[in-house]
Amino acid sequence: MSKMGGTSPGPFRQKVSEKQAELRNLLNEEPKKKSATGYSISDQLRTKWKKLGPLSMDLIEKHLSDKNSSPDVPPIKFDHLILGQSKAQPQIIGQVDKEGIAQGLGKKISPYSLYEGQFLNDKRHGYGRVIYNSFYYVGEWKNDRQHGKGMQVDFKGVVQEGKWDKNNFVGE
Repeated sequence: MSKMGGTSPGPFRQKVSEKQAELRNLLNEEPKKKSATGYSISDQLRTKWKKLGPLSMDLIEKHLSDKNSSPDVPPIKFDHLILGQSKAQPQIIGQVDKEGIAQGLGKKISPYSLYEGQFLNDKRHGYGRVIYNSFYYVGEWKNDRQHGKGMQVDFKGVVQEGKWDKNNFVGE
């Protein structure tokens, strides 16, 4: 972290470019058998993540610039947020506010799923991807549910792409 006038600027005044680099590293980091949050992840999920590759910040930013994206998808912010662990949901690591609430980009790691993307008030909200043992979904989220434009693919290759409403596929 840089120093200004001989004193540290503190975590909430860290340079935007440094915060962007930290977020890119977090999103690109391969999930470990036991995550930094202390949660284990199955070998099957890790293998699926490796096959799909990371959900990059560039892809999220590209989606946000799309004029057809949902107005519910918040922009990526770097001010007043630090990288950390959610106080209420310790399986979330990423951008948090002063109270320890996930409010930006991050990952949620549990034994049965891996989510990468945006958060609002400790809930999946915005653009992101979740990987389960039997399928993955990439697209828009609202209030912790698949909501808006998205695509779900099961590991047999069956694709459902279009509009989602509260976890239910409603078509194109």
